[in-house]
Order: sequence, then C-alpha cells, then structure tokens
Amino acid sequence: MFCMPRCAGLDVHRDSGVACARLVTAEGTAYEVATFGTLAADLERLAARGVTQLAREATGVYWKPVWAALATQVELILANAARVKNVPGRKTDVNDATWLADLLAHGLIRASFYWRLRRGTTYQDLGTDYFERTDRQRLASKLVRKLDQLGFTVTLAQRQTT
Repeated sequence: MFCMPRCAGLDVHRDSGVACARLVTAEGTAYEVATFGTLAADLERLAARGVTQLAREATGVYWKPVWAALATQVELILANAARVKNVPGRKTDVNDATWLADLLAHGLIRASFYWRLRRGTTYQDLGTDYFERTDRQRLASKLVRKLDQLGFTVTLAQRQTT
C-alpha cells in the first residue's frame, strides 16, 4: 500500500492555523499537531519538520498567503473541499488537519487547479473581477438587473469607438 512518509494537513483561519504533520518512522506513524500564527516565520516551521508535501482545503481566501509563503519550500496540494469532506461528527481544527494528512499520505487527494499544475505554471491570483473582465455582456446584464431591482430604468447602447 502506498504511503507518503512525511506529509502534513493544514487548517487555516484568519488569525491562526492548525497543522498536523504525519511522520512515518521505524517505530510507526507519529502525528505532530501544532497551532501557529499566520506570519511567514510561523509557516516556515512546517517545512523545518521535514514535511515534503502539504495539503490544504480550498475554502475562503485564507489559504492564499500560506500558498505564497510555502510554495518554494514544500510541495503544496490545494484540495477541493467537496472531495475531502470529513465524516460527520465532532468537527475541530485538529480533526480536519489530521484527516487531510491521512488522505494525503495515502494518495487520496486530487489537487484543485490540476490543469495549471500539469502545465508547470505557478499559481497566480486572477483577481476578484476576473470573470467580470472576461465576460462583459454578463456583467452588463447583471448590473442592469441590479439597477432594475432598485427601481431604475436602464437602456444600454454600444458606445461608438473611434
């Protein structure tokens, strides 16, 4: 059975996070759980434990600074939250981090953004208005609907370019 010897799961919040390092030794499997701040120095302690891969759920935006701070030190796997849901029951940060470490150790996490990673490109934040910039017609329709709900009558006309 495939088992990654040194990996970690990470549960990050705004001000802190919980990391669970799963280390396989000759004596067996050891779990080291630590709470850390979100400063770069705190995050670099994870790499100092000898962890080679780290899994993090892609929920919210709190994973982005962690990604930037650790990208050059360990292999990061951004997991789709819907695919790594834990079983129902007691939900704690430690349980989430441990669950992610176990899934990663056994090769059960498929990375989000796989198509970018496969092509060898690095993660780049596209910005909060990415979809608005790519589909201007959709944005215009959305804004007209909002103004209509507020009681305004809006007529759109294409601007003449010179």
